[in-house]
Amino acid sequence: MSKPRPEVRSQLAAAFGVDAVLFGEISTGHNLYTIDFVARDLAGKVLFRDQFQRAVDPVIFGVVAAEQGELGGTGFGFAGLDDVSEPRCKSCPPPDYTASARKQRMQGVLYLCGIVTSNGKIEHVVVTQTVDKYLDRAAIEIVKTWKLEPAHDADGHTVAALTPLEVVFRMRP
Repeated sequence: MSKPRPEVRSQLAAAFGVDAVLFGEISTGHNLYTIDFVARDLAGKVLFRDQFQRAVDPVIFGVVAAEQGELGGTGFGFAGLDDVSEPRCKSCPPPDYTASARKQRMQGVLYLCGIVTSNGKIEHVVVTQTVDKYLDRAAIEIVKTWKLEPAHDADGHTVAALTPLEVVFRMRP
């Protein structure tokens, strides 16, 4: 973690009337996110350091993928945040099981993240929590065929939105 420049500390102190400033960095890896933070007084002296780690919620992987450009393009909001509504399913058929998954009676919930376009199509799908690589492919294929009511902004206009998605694989008796 780089040491903040003195003028940045001074500007923060003046703007917020504080005696110390807390800085931090967030990193991800191995299904964990880590926040390393340090508090410094206005002279730059370290008052304390600490670290916080937590298992990553699958939706966070989608947000990280979006921030790193893995979801393609820009110009989308985050469904459920910043006055962007969540898209609603109009036609979302379940996925087909692969023969091997059916034979092994595999079940589970697969989490994905994708951009729901302003016309309700899902693009740039990323798996955020896997069940099985073959089921992952089946889920991505079916999700791309789904039709959704797109998200809307505060003014009621349709907007593209990064949206968490889930596909349930459940064996029927």
